[in-house]
Amino acid sequence: MKALRIALLLLAVPFATQALAQAPGQVDLEPVKEVFGTSPKVNLNFGNAMIQGLAEGFRGSNADIADLISGVSGLRVMVFEDVDGSLARTFVSDTTFELGNQGWTPAVEVRDESDHVDIYIKESGEFVDGIVLMVTESGGDAVFINVFGALDPVFIGKTLGGGVDFSNFDLEELMNAGNGNGDDDA
Repeated sequence: MKALRIALLLLAVPFATQALAQAPGQVDLEPVKEVFGTSPKVNLNFGNAMIQGLAEGFRGSNADIADLISGVSGLRVMVFEDVDGSLARTFVSDTTFELGNQGWTPAVEVRDESDHVDIYIKESGEFVDGIVLMVTESGGDAVFINVFGALDPVFIGKTLGGGVDFSNFDLEELMNAGNGNGDDDA
């Protein structure tokens, strides 16, 4: 019986490893909670199903935002307040080093006194597989964002260049769409 359990365990390991494998462009931000020894003030972790629901929630009111969102497979946002700035900068430094070793490109780096912004992009072929944004502020605030999926670089460029209309962007609508209450007929 013991041999059977060991055999089953050995057979299950490859499947468990595959299930835990990250999507291209996805970065594990969980270790930052251990670094700070606290949970984030804001912690969003949306997978593909939730993202696609949000995209459809915007389809009628703002097709540009719906198109942007529909290319996203996942979104992770972690916002920390009142954390040790040196720990945050060390985490960012270690993370950017690892991202560089994994083929990510440092797209934006801003240093303003003790406030830092780092944006890294992972590209493959015609798509951007992932974007990582890390912000550390002198007041002890830190923000970590990872957006991943088959992101259209032309659309990203239009968005950053101001060519996408966000005037109809409504955060309340976004939240209602996420709760299944996004339609006005309800």
